[in-house]
Amino acid sequence: VIRTKRSKVPLEKVLSTGLFSMQKVLDSPGWLQHMRNNKVTQTREYGICSFTYQSRTPFHPVRLFNFLNDHFLVCLDKEKDDEDDNEEEDQEMSEGVEETKHQEDEDGVEEEEQGKPPLVVRQQIVEEKMSRQHQNLGHILRSKGFVWLANRDDVAGSWSQAGAVLEFGCGGPWMGLMPEDMLPEEGSDEREMIERDIAGPVLLDRRQELVFIGRDMNCDAIVAALEKCEVTRKEASDARAAAGDDKNG
Repeated sequence: VIRTKRSKVPLEKVLSTGLFSMQKVLDSPGWLQHMRNNKVTQTREYGICSFTYQSRTPFHPVRLFNFLNDHFLVCLDKEKDDEDDNEEEDQEMSEGVEETKHQEDEDGVEEEEQGKPPLVVRQQIVEEKMSRQHQNLGHILRSKGFVWLANRDDVAGSWSQAGAVLEFGCGGPWMGLMPEDMLPEEGSDEREMIERDIAGPVLLDRRQELVFIGRDMNCDAIVAALEKCEVTRKEASDARAAAGDDKNG
């Protein structure tokens, strides 16, 4: 096993190593199963499965962050857009993030006071999150996609998780909001793919679309947890009413 960061592997570690043996390949059970047309699927052999979560309802940013923070080591995109004036919209999510971080800082200080180094404390936090994930959701090995946050109708959120770490940031504008001259040519395969994602003149292509790959995953539990993160009808109605009051004011 070669440990890497972002799949950067020195070529000398994998090329001309002399470790490959055709005889071992020919004798391997997996090879024989395929040759005899008697496939042993990954699901049956290793419990590997995958599914795609899709929804047209936005996530409540604080509930989503709390769910992610309970089950992963979350890395938020630190870059700030100098032209972004949506401070009021971001306040609710920021308060939720800061409250969680403050609690973790307090926990970390308590552990350090007991003489444990920061690296040990961090490892304990990761182990607790992974244990909670395995118990509640199963083993999520990889997940990736984009999300729609209730306070961000103009841009998609990017979600990329591997193991214990989940990176969350800005995925760029929704394609339905792009100027015509920046879209692929009409009639092209790329344009047709974009148009298939458009769900009317209001929703456009705003949606949740996340692919999960894991071992012994509890797909129903993952879906249920994500659905709890979505805004309720009352929250959506209240938000529209508040937006209308702001415009009238």
